[in-house]
Amino acid sequence: MVPNKLVRFSEIPLEAEGHCFPTGWHELDRHLIIYPGLLVVVTGTPGHGKSQWVIALCANLARIHGLRGAFLQFEDNPNRNRADLLAYARSWHGSHARYIDCDPAVWLDQMFLTIAPTTSVEDDDYTLDWVTSAIEEAATQHGCRWLIVDPWNEIEHLWRVNETETAYTVKALKHLKTLAQIQDHPVRCDAPDQGRQPGQGHRRHDFVGHRRLLRMAGQGGHRDCRASRK
Repeated sequence: MVPNKLVRFSEIPLEAEGHCFPTGWHELDRHLIIYPGLLVVVTGTPGHGKSQWVIALCANLARIHGLRGAFLQFEDNPNRNRADLLAYARSWHGSHARYIDCDPAVWLDQMFLTIAPTTSVEDDDYTLDWVTSAIEEAATQHGCRWLIVDPWNEIEHLWRVNETETAYTVKALKHLKTLAQIQDHPVRCDAPDQGRQPGQGHRRHDFVGHRRLLRMAGQGGHRDCRASRK
């Protein structure tokens, strides 16, 4: 039976206008605009602030645009993330036009979710299927509009014997990009440089999948975390 893959233009829903979200940093907005279904890969030298930059960006999305989201962060202590988000919220509480009009702790619980700390060895089985399930839960049960996967290398990546790591990475990110488009929210992956140490400098091809991985990201979808420091 011939598959039915073609539709009329009139059958494709029109995208709503105004679905682009500035980052909150005017200089960065010239290079990166957040929109539903976007896949962003954030790379940089280990220990140079990738996770901190992503937290600040997501805090801006929550404050400026009211976008709720979730952090799948496998290395950072959730108490540290809570403290950082509370510090942002307190600095914005009633301070200007884009202020937070409720208690900062209440705002934090309204706008952000995260994964529970592991309680057993079995809980550490973070596979791509697990991430897929978490993305679906975030969108359908909690109304999240963005999601963070940090870091990429903490996911248990299982590729076939005849499959290269690069081929697997491209396939996995294509899956995440498609899932982000279906669930209609951005997904960001923190991909640390492979084999690089602080002070050694940063090269795009140091992380797994390099060139083909960059092509999997959406428009403006590759971000070197150092760009936010300029």
